[in-house]
Amino acid sequence: MSKIVKSILEYATGVTPEIKARFGDESVCQRCGVCCHAAIKIKEDMVLLRDLPCKYLSYKENGEAVCGVYQVREMTGWCHKISVESIRKELFPPSCPYIQGIAGYKGKVELKGEKFEEVKPILVKIFKGFPQPDYVRKSDWDRFIHVTLDIPYDWPPGKKMS
Repeated sequence: MSKIVKSILEYATGVTPEIKARFGDESVCQRCGVCCHAAIKIKEDMVLLRDLPCKYLSYKENGEAVCGVYQVREMTGWCHKISVESIRKELFPPSCPYIQGIAGYKGKVELKGEKFEEVKPILVKIFKGFPQPDYVRKSDWDRFIHVTLDIPYDWPPGKKMS
């Protein structure tokens, strides 16, 4: 990507030089783990899928998120860096210190209760028959599909899911 295109993308996403300077400072991270969960754009929201964490994510007793492959996370193929592109895709929560000061940034939002029930039919339509992603543990995938979304184990009818 050319420097001109990068500059235009930075300007368009509201990433000032001050904000960009934070990207390389790992002490800014709050270790919340939200970045390590799947999300999907539904209508105007980037909906956090709390039941679909990365298989390498774990939590300490104090609630701090820990990556089991942090030093080689780029090798997983799905871990994203703090970058203008990740900001454009809204992959960070609105409370993330890396994106503070970016006008109009929404980020990943967790929908609960009625709000989740409103988008649940859309999620069912998207994920019914969708293959388990490589970055998600089978147990997490099964819980998301069969408990959170209430998709029966016998889907499509007559064919058992493994």
